[in-house]
Amino acid sequence: ESLLSITNLLIFFGFRGAIQSAANSALPETTPAASPTPTSLKSFALPTAAAAALLLASVHPEPTNALSIPTWVVHVSSVIEWLMAMGLVWELPTIAPSTFVPQWRGLTWAMLPLHSSGLMACTFHIFYNAPSVGFLVVMQAATTALGNALCAAAAYRIHRATLGQGASPAAALPAEERSGSGSAGG
Repeated sequence: ESLLSITNLLIFFGFRGAIQSAANSALPETTPAASPTPTSLKSFALPTAAAAALLLASVHPEPTNALSIPTWVVHVSSVIEWLMAMGLVWELPTIAPSTFVPQWRGLTWAMLPLHSSGLMACTFHIFYNAPSVGFLVVMQAATTALGNALCAAAAYRIHRATLGQGASPAAALPAEERSGSGSAGG
């Protein structure tokens, strides 16, 4: 669970760094670089801390199949991180239109069923995996499969659009990564 949280944070901050890099390279030299996205560590940490506080404030005894606090933190932070990633993907075409194709917005819509799947998992656990809400497991599996297929199709559309501009697939990367001055393989 800790590894999942760390991985989610690394992916989010890496993605945000790529967007900031693209935005900074799209700005003229004389213009001070502004952060392209309102998301920050505060916008991630505050909702996660609030969710953890609500979970700690429960006054009734937990059943034996209840999730632990760290597991809840991972579930809630993953749902929040996914929303933040969707926001970052949505902003890509507006930050550097010459670098990113508008089909990136389609990826945001394709990510929506996967977000719904995460919400269904949290809802299922809120009710302590009760058989009366067992249908959520089937719905979660269906929305996960749908979301995976839609994300694959959206990625293919991005690839096709990038090639349609006469560019290589690497054209979707920020300039410093295309030129090789980025840290590849770290």
